[in-house]
Amino acid sequence: MGTRQFGIIFIVFSSVLCSADVLRSPRGVFDAFPDLPVDDVEPVLQGTVGAVASWTSLGPTTQGGRTRALAWDPANPNALYAGSATGGLWYTANVAAGEPWAQLPGLDVGVSAIVFDPQNSSIIYVGTGEFYSRSAGYGVYKSLDKGQTWQPCWTRNLFKFVVALVARVESGATVLYAASAAAVSAAGPVTWGVNGVYRSTDGGNFWYPVGPSDPQAVGAPPTDLKQSGGSLWLGTRQNSAGTGGGRIYRSTDGVQWTLAWSSNMTGLFPTSYGRVSMCFSASNPLVGYAAVEFKGELWRVVKTVDGATWADASVPAYPLGQQPISTTKPRVYTVANGQATSNMHCAVHPLNANLVVFGSFDLWRSTDGAASWQQISTQYTLANSNLGLHINQHATLFAPGQSGAVVANDGGVAFAQDITSISTSSPS
Repeated sequence: MGTRQFGIIFIVFSSVLCSADVLRSPRGVFDAFPDLPVDDVEPVLQGTVGAVASWTSLGPTTQGGRTRALAWDPANPNALYAGSATGGLWYTANVAAGEPWAQLPGLDVGVSAIVFDPQNSSIIYVGTGEFYSRSAGYGVYKSLDKGQTWQPCWTRNLFKFVVALVARVESGATVLYAASAAAVSAAGPVTWGVNGVYRSTDGGNFWYPVGPSDPQAVGAPPTDLKQSGGSLWLGTRQNSAGTGGGRIYRSTDGVQWTLAWSSNMTGLFPTSYGRVSMCFSASNPLVGYAAVEFKGELWRVVKTVDGATWADASVPAYPLGQQPISTTKPRVYTVANGQATSNMHCAVHPLNANLVVFGSFDLWRSTDGAASWQQISTQYTLANSNLGLHINQHATLFAPGQSGAVVANDGGVAFAQDITSISTSSPS
């Protein structure tokens, strides 16, 4: 894809400036598809494209490649762990200072999730397998020594694609949750893995299913699992029958689940929505955001401010005329560039519930709780190597107590000193 030229342009998307069918609703973007859902509430598309943040690529350069998972070391706020889709688990003692990466031994498998035991920072759990590329893993692994040695948990032959892990304290004990997805082999009707949420109360030795009993959710692969305050939140995508996708469930005890939001709650939507990715505020656990995918595009952004009810927020969008255009399909892409099934996430600053980052093809930032968005990265090219960021964003972590952030994408890991203000200067 060629380099996009950006001006300092602010676009207000309304029927006053342009056709409502083109800009007020995503359905105008997808007008090549007659089977798209008809929305009774049209999400507002909002985006500003200007100068982008200064990003520094940090590797790993020897093998890391596409990186799906990031985790700070609870005992060292400068140290970062990164899970590569094909290259195992990597570690740097000081990511901001550019300290070299080391691949931790014993994990020659794709890592999709990383969590620390909240009561013992020497204990790490990782989930393996990349669902979106059908690169199967071997369940959950556990380390008792900060990743120097590993042992497989009981899930080795059960969980082929772990999309998320949560470790939290319940009644004084650490309890683990794994969101597992199943995939059908392209070679035939062979299913790898299992769909659902599983719980372990003994450090990962045994797991039992605790997913929603909602008939719509049966067989719907989990796409995200998050903890916020005393609640667990689960996002799903459609099952093989085309139902159960675009749904958010909540549980307070990790066993019983209630439907908190659905893309067809009004009765006017199909049940075939796809992936849901969520993020929550550490400073205000009642505030959360979710991105919802449909046909590979970002379709909706929804928000909760009370930890219970969800409502539409604005959707980041390229200004008119600057959207990536397909050369093979009759469509104009959204900010996901047709890849939201695999590249879609959000993150909330731990000290500011209104500072949100959304990542898909590029990165976008909101400072007003998803009321408006500004693009903060642009595709890496030789012409903008100091500012460009590798495409396809998978995870963002804010630096503890700071305005910097690290992002994982198809090129590895990158770092920006400050994403609260936009700068065109080269990183030092």
